[in-house]
Amino acid sequence: MAHRRSTRKINQLAALLDDAAARLEAGDGDSAITLLLQAWERARLPSLTRLIEALSDRLPVEPIEVSTDQQKRFLQWRARAGPRRAADVGPLLAEFTDALENDRARSYFVRGRLKVLRALPPDPRIGRLLLRLFDHPRMELSNDYLQGAKRHIDPYTNITGHLYVGELIEAQTRQRPKGLEAENLAPKLTRLEAAIETASLDPIAPLADEAPGLESDEAMLAAVYANPADDALRQIYADRLIELGEPHGEFITLQFQRAAGTLSPEGARREVSLLAKHHVTWLGALAPFVRKSSVTFEKGFVAHVSCTCKRVFEAKQTAQLTEWATVKDVVFDKISFITPTMKSLEIANNVNAFGVDTLIALDTLPPLKGLSLTVSSAQSKGEPRTCID
Repeated sequence: MAHRRSTRKINQLAALLDDAAARLEAGDGDSAITLLLQAWERARLPSLTRLIEALSDRLPVEPIEVSTDQQKRFLQWRARAGPRRAADVGPLLAEFTDALENDRARSYFVRGRLKVLRALPPDPRIGRLLLRLFDHPRMELSNDYLQGAKRHIDPYTNITGHLYVGELIEAQTRQRPKGLEAENLAPKLTRLEAAIETASLDPIAPLADEAPGLESDEAMLAAVYANPADDALRQIYADRLIELGEPHGEFITLQFQRAAGTLSPEGARREVSLLAKHHVTWLGALAPFVRKSSVTFEKGFVAHVSCTCKRVFEAKQTAQLTEWATVKDVVFDKISFITPTMKSLEIANNVNAFGVDTLIALDTLPPLKGLSLTVSSAQSKGEPRTCID
């Protein structure tokens, strides 16, 4: 059985390598490196890592424009990373390394880039950079950081002196099936190496030209709701609001200080004062549908609420609001719903049959850690279920 699995994996690798070589010979470097990464994910061979790095150096990809404005530079970088294209990883890593070595670069821009890199498809180029960052003087990285990055770990990276790194590398080495050095792979690897050296590759144009969210504070807010886990975007938005004299910018900054444990007593009093005066405004379109006394903000945006919707039509009114994107914890009243806009939802309480239906219908689940269920009166009477479209 083990031998059959190994043979099947070798055959899959051989097919990917043949396809990658054909794409290279046709000048399509973008597709070729994507196929090589798929092969590397199946079997983390040093020969594949070398081919990926060699091809990455040859790809005719436009570099990322480097702006002197840190906010614009980060947004341009993030826009380039958005399509998650393998051909763009080289420029992304080059810009990240440059930003990391810039003493003036704000730490949240560095962490923001790091989160995006970790979320990209498995890639040994990313893995090698992430392991080097573990001992970087500007980074304070934990085992949790490495655990989140393990999908990129190249088992042949020469990193010593850290037990957890060694454990991760050994775990990734076990992905290598027996027999991978079989003769049927050797000519394919040789063909690829020659194709990388001699291929006339077509230019690869960027898929994203301009950084999003630079035109207005409304566009920046939309970017925050589209990417609620990205702290850098929130802080960019805060900087813009402070420039405009908007109190929400100061509030976001104070809440980041609270999260970092650096909020002064005076800052804490100012935070409470701003919240008392403006929390209804900052709730945005959620305001009519939540209990005001239950609202808690984190890092400047609503995170914990009690939803007061009692009818299906109310749920339909609020279900698609973008403001749900930052909510982590919600307690429902008579009617419940879980929709794609709830990108940060971890805890949902008092979820009835309607809410379960909406959850089942989702293509992508929120990061739920807890779900408490209740039986609605309508369901107990045998009335039909209703889903939120």
